[in-house]
Amino acid sequence: MKRFNFKSVIGASVVATIVMTIFMWIFGMNIMKMLGMIAGYNGTMMYVIGAAIHFGVGIFWGLVYALFFEPWMKGLPGFLSGAFFSLVPLIAAMLFMGTFVTTIQGVFNANNTNMTQMGMWPCQPACGPCAPCSPCYPCQPDVPCNPYGYSNTANSTPCTPAMCGPCAPQGTKAGLPMWLWSLFNHLVFGIVLGWTYTPRIVTE
Repeated sequence: MKRFNFKSVIGASVVATIVMTIFMWIFGMNIMKMLGMIAGYNGTMMYVIGAAIHFGVGIFWGLVYALFFEPWMKGLPGFLSGAFFSLVPLIAAMLFMGTFVTTIQGVFNANNTNMTQMGMWPCQPACGPCAPCSPCYPCQPDVPCNPYGYSNTANSTPCTPAMCGPCAPQGTKAGLPMWLWSLFNHLVFGIVLGWTYTPRIVTE
């Protein structure tokens, strides 16, 4: 009988998060920079905090997979059950990104005047032209300050054009829909997670 394997799921979650991060980086998406910016940091700490959040989320979804989804889909090969599971964090990301961003900002007290003055938050009211949205999200679509989109051009955020869109590919690939890139990213995570996680086998 298969049972929950805590050690294996932690390792599988970390490996899956690393592979997903590398995949995103290859296509020009800097998820750790994005998360660090949301938390209100810059420089080295932006990546440290961003990585901590990123891996924390990855481990959370790994635990959800191992505790609930994998036992339900135990008849399938691991990589396939992981691929199906990837739709769960994908849907959650699409539905609750605004809440996620607001939560991170609240935990790290990111909504402050200093960050607005530093130009890190293109959607802060103090930033004038970028005021239309809240909460702030540093990956901008064609219109400024949409909290759910990706950047297509370097000029879509008039307050901080140089920092626009750290989590979306630039150039020709930037024209793909945001949800499609999110699907690719989560598929990579889910497939690697399911492939590397090994439930503990118990004979009774």
